[in-house]
Formats: sequence, structure tokens, C-alpha cells
Amino acid sequence: GRFFDDTADVMAAIKEQKPDVLAFSVLTSTYQWSLLIARKAKELYPNIKTVFGGVHISAVPELVIENPEVDYAIAGEGEVCFLQILEHAAKGGTEPIPNTRYKTADGRVIRGLQAGFTQNLDELPHFDKELWEEHVRIGDLYLTMATRGCPFTCSFCFNNFFHRLPEERSGKYVRTRSVDHMLEELRLAKKRYNLKYVDFQDDVFTVSKPWMKEFLPRYKKEIGVPFQVLTHPRYMDTEVAGWLKEAGCNWVQMGVQSMSDDYKKQIQRYEKGDHVVRALEVMNKAGLSPKVDHMFGLPGEPMEAQEIAREVYAEQSPRRIQTFWTCYLPGTDM
Repeated sequence: GRFFDDTADVMAAIKEQKPDVLAFSVLTSTYQWSLLIARKAKELYPNIKTVFGGVHISAVPELVIENPEVDYAIAGEGEVCFLQILEHAAKGGTEPIPNTRYKTADGRVIRGLQAGFTQNLDELPHFDKELWEEHVRIGDLYLTMATRGCPFTCSFCFNNFFHRLPEERSGKYVRTRSVDHMLEELRLAKKRYNLKYVDFQDDVFTVSKPWMKEFLPRYKKEIGVPFQVLTHPRYMDTEVAGWLKEAGCNWVQMGVQSMSDDYKKQIQRYEKGDHVVRALEVMNKAGLSPKVDHMFGLPGEPMEAQEIAREVYAEQSPRRIQTFWTCYLPGTDM
């Protein structure tokens, strides 16, 4: 842990750059570290403003904003409100900011409306990687997303609560960029970063068959580098597996978590073991090298579920079985 601790490096960068604003994208597992950095930064520069966002903040924004080292807490999507936060950090005021909690000089918390999700993702600019160019070989593993949201609400996952955040009429939670918009980003990235591999981080990349049927042939022709995706047992069949393989996909990650049909209902996973078996079978036949996510320590899961999983994995062997201990995350039903 000490070897990989980059606290000193981060603080050195803060001392060198003397930023006006520090922004943190926070998971539950990185929350305490982020608070530590914010405290240390404010000790150095009392006027620095700190902005906390991400899934942990979205789960418990009222608790987060109570910390004296946190000036702004963003719940939900932050593209629109972040610009308003920067203006507020420069000019002050007491106007509410959508999706945001912040403290006034006298300690009051101003809470903005939880706005609906951005519906047309093409209105947003492409992901800006320039900040990281001096630190990461971006083209070696180019991270991007074609969709936002997940069609499922598993009780252990952030999507379980995230889709319920808006207080106004929100529209769709699962939203997909147009094929043209997605390919435009990748063409620009290929030119700038000499792409070697693309990693699509969508919760379920295969959620729309019509979109994939249009996108994947064009991806092969216009981008033509290997890529990997995440899928779900309910969104994988022979056609989809074939399209992915033909387009250059060589690695598919799929959540299994438990192989007890009765228990899956308790954790709000609405697929059956048969869906898992069929998905593994078609991916193996297509040569997609599936890897699966499997959870240990799920509360109340019968022990025989592990034996069922072992038998399935032995028969339809994934390329890799990634095991995870259950974590109880704020905001989720579990």
C-alpha cells in the first residue's frame, strides 16, 4: 500500500500548479483519501475551492457537504452544473446550482434541484484527454463510452439509486450517442493518439442491437483496432457475438455474480442461469474470450449457488473468472 500511495506526488503537483479549484471524482473506496487531499490543499491554500462528484457523492451528498474541506458536492451528472460552479467560485452568490450542494460564508447549505439526465448525448463534447497526455499513454488503452445508464437495478450497484436521482421529469435513463458522434470521437482519437486498443466502459454495451448492427461494421472500416466491451446475459446472442467478433472485439466482460435463480430475484438481477449458460456458449463459439464477474459473500446466498457456478464455468469455461467480495455501498438497496 505504501509503495502505491501517491499522496506525496499529488500534493507536490498541487504546490507546483497552485490551482484555484480542485475537482475530485469519488468512489466510496477513494472518499477518505480525497478528503485527506482536500484538507492538505486547504492548509496550503486556504482560498482553494474543492468540488466533489461521482457515485459516492451522488449517494450521500448531504453527508459529504458537511465536511469543512468540501465546498461543492455534485450529485448525478455534472457537465452542466460544473460550469456554473466555476462561475460561482469566482463571483460568489447564493443562487441554487442544479445537482449541487454548496456552503455560504455563514455556513448555510444551498441545495439546487436534481435535474433530469442529459437526453441527447451528442450535445456534449467528446471526452477531453489532454489533461492526462503527459502522464498516460492514452492510445494504448483508450477509454470511452457510447451509452449512459443501465437497464438493470441490481441491489448492490450504483445504478440501483442513480436512476432515481432526478426530481424533475427526466426522460430515459439509458441513453446512447449516435453512431456518427461515437465514430467522430474515435477518428479524432486515432489521429491524435495512434490507437492500439479501445475499451468501451458502457454498463451494457450491447443494449441496442440496431445500434450495434450499424456501428460495428463502420467501426471495423473506419477505426479498425481491437476493442473490448461489457455485456449482460440478457443482451448477448449468436448474432451479437458474431458482429462483435467480426468487428475486432476480442474480450467481453459479463457480470454473473450468482447462479441461484431464486437468489438472483432477491438482489434484483432479472436473468436466469440459462441466460448465463447461453451467453457463455455463443461467446465461446464466436471466439470472444469472455471473462465473468462473480461475487462472494452475498448476504443470504445459498452455498449450492457456488457449486452451480463451478459446474457452469467448468462446462463453458470463461477466459477469466474475476471474483469480488461483496461491498455494502451507500445509497444502494443492499
